[in-house]
Parts: sequence; C-alpha cells; structure tokens
Amino acid sequence: MGHRRWLEANHPFRFQKDLFDDTIELRSAPIPLTGTEVFKQMHGTNYIPGKVSKCSKKRGREHVGSTMNEGLIAEVAEDVDKFFENEDSVYGQKNDDDSMTASTQKQLWKKRVPDGSSAPKQVYAIVSQLSSFFKALCSKVLDPKELDQLESNVALTLCHMEKIFPPGFFTIMVQLLIHLAAEAKLGGSVHYRWMYPIERFLVRLKDYVRNRAYPEGSIAEGYIAEECLTFCSRYLEGIETVFNRPQRNCDIIENAEVYKFSSGGRVLGKVESVVLDQKSLAQAHRYVLLHSDIISESRREFLIAQGSLNHNICPTPRIEQRWLVELFPEWLFKQVPVMMERNCSEELIVIARGPNNIVNRYDGFIINGFKFHTQEREKFRKTQNSGVIVEI
Repeated sequence: MGHRRWLEANHPFRFQKDLFDDTIELRSAPIPLTGTEVFKQMHGTNYIPGKVSKCSKKRGREHVGSTMNEGLIAEVAEDVDKFFENEDSVYGQKNDDDSMTASTQKQLWKKRVPDGSSAPKQVYAIVSQLSSFFKALCSKVLDPKELDQLESNVALTLCHMEKIFPPGFFTIMVQLLIHLAAEAKLGGSVHYRWMYPIERFLVRLKDYVRNRAYPEGSIAEGYIAEECLTFCSRYLEGIETVFNRPQRNCDIIENAEVYKFSSGGRVLGKVESVVLDQKSLAQAHRYVLLHSDIISESRREFLIAQGSLNHNICPTPRIEQRWLVELFPEWLFKQVPVMMERNCSEELIVIARGPNNIVNRYDGFIINGFKFHTQEREKFRKTQNSGVIVEI
C-alpha cells in the first residue's frame, strides 16, 4: 500500500518486509505537484464541456457483430473462469511499481495476520488512534506544529493497519487519511471546507420527498410545512414540542433540599435496602466530614488540638490531611456530649455520630444530565455506563 514512505528514513517498519508486502521500503514520501506542474501535465488535453451525445438504447441485430470484439469476449470469459476457479483473486491489489499476484498477497496477509488473542487489542488501539486524529483535526483551532505531528502519527497508524487488515480493506478513502493534515495546512479549519454537514442536510431534504415524479416540489413543500409547524409550536402551551421537550436524562427532583453538596438526582430501578460494609461506611462518612461547611469550625479545633499534642512536629498540609483522614472521625464522635451541652445544631450532632449502615440502593442514577448504572445492571448489555471520565 506504500504507507511506509511517509515514515522516517530509519524507521524499523521500513525494513520489516515479512509484516508488510514482502519488500523493503526505501522510497521517500512523494513530493506534491505545484500548480505549474499540474498545468503542464494537463496542457493539450481536449475537453469538450457539456453532455455527451446520447445514443439509442435499442440496437439492431446487424450492429451487434460490428460493435463487439469476439476475441475480447473470449478473453473476458476465460478470465471469469479463472476468477471462480481461484478465489485468491479477491485479494488482488495493484502496487505502485508492479502488479502482485492475488495469491501472493493473500499468503502475505495470512502470514502477518495476528493471533486471536492480540488482534482485538491491536484493533482497539488503532480505533483509538484514529479517533484522536479526527478529534484534533476537527477542532476549532489548529496549530501548524500539531498538524505536522498529526501527519506523522496517521502515517504510523496506517502502517499498523497494514499489519492487521487485508489489502482489500485499503480503498481510496483509507488512503485519503494521509493527506488530510496537509489539506488542513492549506485550507484551514475543516468546518469551512468539508461537505459532510451539507450532505447530512441533503439526506434530511430527501426525506421530504413524497411524490417521486416531482422531487423538487415535494422537498419545497415539506420544508415549508416543517418551518410553519416549528413557528406555530413556539406559541403552543401545554403541548410538548421540540422547544419545551425535557432532556433524555432529566434529573429534575422535587426534594432537592434533602441532598447535600448539590448531589441530587433521579433514581432508576427498584429500591433495595442493604447493609454497608465498614470500608464503604468509613469512606462515605469521611467524605461528608472533609467537605461539609457546617463542621469547618470543628475541623479547625481538631487541627489545633493535634498541633498541641504533637508540638515537636511541624504540621504541613499533607500531615494535616492525614490527621483529618485517620483521626478526625473518632475525635468528632467523642465531642458529641460537648456539642449537646453547647446546644449545637441537630445536623452537626447527627454528622458527628456517623451515618446509618443501612442504606437504600438503586440500579441507576441520573445526575447533571448523565445516567449511571451499576455493574450488575449492565452486565448483560452491550454498552458500558458505570464509570466516570474526567477530561483535563
């Protein structure tokens, strides 16, 4: 396929002929033609604008023998017989320098195809690299230095694809990946050049066609009807439209005040009462103690008390954090009688005593427009939605 031409001159892939097309790649990347060179190549080309003359679809029987070459028909029929006799021909692919036989290419692909255990991991890595490439290429702001790196990375990705996929996979659309970064250098952001949004909109217009005899009129009529309905729906009350339709993962709750730290959401599935283990109970209690504003004064008193007990230690933020994690829950629990004498708030006393180990458990939860499932609920599903991803 020739993707190794875009790699560095001393890259190991250039010399691994067993994993590619059984050749050592020593050629450099092709130099793009300038406008003058393209003009010289096209000079003298006779182009006639307009449509070609249409010939009659029906031909007389007397013209059949004169328009077809009998030798050519025999040759094509022989090639067709060879095609069905040898199924290796489906792997045929013409190289840049010479035409390799189909059986040779299939044998090369069988020789370099990975085993079943490593193939899914390699395919997943390639898909991740392609996703990163298109994400960077389709960003609103492009850096020319990053485009050079993208061009180098996509060449390496295509070489990895050559080691896994058969030659028939590499169509002209796959080869196009190597040129997208160079096009971005010349044309800028893809949002002003690519036709994919226009093509998606044309598919939407095709859905308006009801009378195939007059497609233009159907598209115009359907588009005007949709615009009228959209305009009228802005003035309709009590009816669900595209403007007042709730989100798919709507997390609006009525008793949001019972939640702490603005963590309210909508539960999914049936409720189940379970007993928390000591580790989960300690983690939940520690999170509340370290983040609740109502016990900020108690945290300050605790740090002062620990500093007086450990006067030979200079407390650093790391040491203070360790004290809060390991010793603060027990210290605060012992302060409950003192809090009751001071007539502290009931919420502060409840937090100091600790949470109840019996809790309600659900199969899913919707918060901030995102839906999360437990691992048990999604065990038999094809999609996975039990984790959290943080973009930095």
